Amino acid sequence: MEDKYEITQDVKGQLRFLEDLEKLERKRHDEQEREMLIKAAKSRSKSEDPEQAKLKAKAKEVSSVFLHYVITNCQVHLQVMIVFFFADAKSCNGRITAKRS
Repeated sequence: MEDKYEITQDVKGQLRFLEDLEKLERKRHDEQEREMLIKAAKSRSKSEDPEQAKLKAKAKEVSSVFLHYVITNCQVHLQVMIVFFFADAKSCNGRITAKRS
Protein backbone atom coordinates (compact mmCIF):
# COMPACT_ATOMS: atom_id res chain seq x y z
CA MET A 1 0.00 0.00 0.00
CA GLU A 2 1.11 3.52 -0.72
CA ASP A 3 1.46 6.20 1.93
CA LYS A 4 -1.45 8.15 0.40
CA TYR A 5 -4.03 5.65 1.61
CA GLU A 6 -4.89 4.58 5.12
CA ILE A 7 -6.72 1.36 5.95
CA THR A 8 -9.57 2.04 8.32
CA GLN A 9 -12.48 0.16 9.79
CA ASP A 10 -14.50 3.32 10.50
CA VAL A 11 -17.45 2.54 8.23
CA LYS A 12 -19.66 5.25 9.76
CA GLY A 13 -16.93 7.82 9.13
CA GLN A 14 -16.56 6.67 5.54
CA LEU A 15 -20.32 6.89 4.99
CA ARG A 16 -20.43 10.34 6.59
CA PHE A 17 -17.58 11.46 4.31
CA LEU A 18 -19.40 10.16 1.21
CA GLU A 19 -22.67 11.81 2.29
CA ASP A 20 -20.87 15.13 2.84
CA LEU A 21 -19.21 14.76 -0.55
CA GLU A 22 -22.58 14.09 -2.18
CA LYS A 23 -24.13 17.13 -0.44
CA LEU A 24 -21.31 19.35 -1.69
CA GLU A 25 -21.68 18.00 -5.23
CA ARG A 26 -25.46 18.54 -5.16
CA LYS A 27 -24.97 22.07 -3.79
CA ARG A 28 -22.43 22.87 -6.52
CA HIS A 29 -24.77 21.50 -9.20
CA ASP A 30 -27.75 23.49 -7.83
CA GLU A 31 -25.65 26.66 -7.74
CA GLN A 32 -24.55 26.16 -11.37
CA GLU A 33 -28.15 25.58 -12.44
CA ARG A 34 -29.28 28.68 -10.53
CA GLU A 35 -26.58 30.81 -12.18
CA MET A 36 -27.52 29.49 -15.60
CA LEU A 37 -31.20 30.35 -15.04
CA ILE A 38 -30.31 33.84 -13.82
CA LYS A 39 -28.15 34.43 -16.91
CA ALA A 40 -30.93 33.19 -19.19
CA ALA A 41 -33.49 35.43 -17.46
CA LYS A 42 -31.22 38.47 -17.77
CA SER A 43 -30.52 37.68 -21.41
CA ARG A 44 -34.23 37.36 -22.18
CA SER A 45 -35.17 40.56 -20.40
CA LYS A 46 -32.52 42.55 -22.28
CA SER A 47 -33.34 41.28 -25.75
CA GLU A 48 -37.12 41.06 -25.60
CA ASP A 49 -39.12 44.19 -26.32
CA PRO A 50 -42.93 44.34 -26.11
CA GLU A 51 -43.36 44.15 -29.88
CA GLN A 52 -41.22 41.02 -30.07
CA ALA A 53 -43.24 39.46 -27.24
CA LYS A 54 -46.46 40.14 -29.18
CA LEU A 55 -44.98 38.53 -32.29
CA LYS A 56 -43.90 35.47 -30.31
CA ALA A 57 -47.38 35.12 -28.80
CA LYS A 58 -48.96 35.40 -32.25
CA ALA A 59 -46.53 32.80 -33.64
CA LYS A 60 -47.43 30.41 -30.82
CA GLU A 61 -51.13 30.94 -31.50
CA VAL A 62 -50.73 30.32 -35.24
CA SER A 63 -48.60 27.27 -34.54
CA SER A 64 -51.21 25.90 -32.15
CA VAL A 65 -54.02 26.40 -34.69
CA PHE A 66 -51.96 24.75 -37.43
CA LEU A 67 -51.10 21.80 -35.18
CA HIS A 68 -54.78 21.34 -34.31
CA TYR A 69 -55.64 21.40 -38.03
CA VAL A 70 -52.97 18.79 -38.84
CA ILE A 71 -54.02 16.49 -35.99
CA THR A 72 -57.70 16.75 -36.95
CA ASN A 73 -56.96 15.95 -40.60
CA CYS A 74 -54.71 13.04 -39.66
CA GLN A 75 -57.45 11.60 -37.48
CA VAL A 76 -59.95 11.86 -40.35
CA HIS A 77 -57.52 10.23 -42.80
CA LEU A 78 -56.73 7.48 -40.31
CA GLN A 79 -60.44 6.76 -39.80
CA VAL A 80 -60.94 6.54 -43.57
CA MET A 81 -57.94 4.21 -43.90
CA ILE A 82 -59.29 1.97 -41.15
CA VAL A 83 -62.70 1.79 -42.82
CA PHE A 84 -61.12 0.85 -46.16
CA PHE A 85 -58.81 -1.68 -44.50
CA PHE A 86 -61.65 -3.50 -42.78
CA ALA A 87 -63.83 -3.31 -45.90
CA ASP A 88 -60.95 -4.81 -47.90
CA ALA A 89 -60.33 -7.46 -45.22
CA LYS A 90 -63.98 -8.48 -45.28
CA SER A 91 -63.95 -8.75 -49.06
CA CYS A 92 -60.97 -11.13 -48.85
CA ASN A 93 -62.98 -13.49 -46.63
CA GLY A 94 -60.06 -14.00 -44.27
CA ARG A 95 -57.55 -14.87 -47.03
CA ILE A 96 -55.06 -12.23 -45.96
CA THR A 97 -51.53 -13.56 -45.81
CA ALA A 98 -48.32 -11.85 -44.88
CA LYS A 99 -45.72 -11.15 -47.56
CA ARG A 100 -42.61 -13.22 -47.20
CA SER A 101 -39.29 -11.65 -48.00
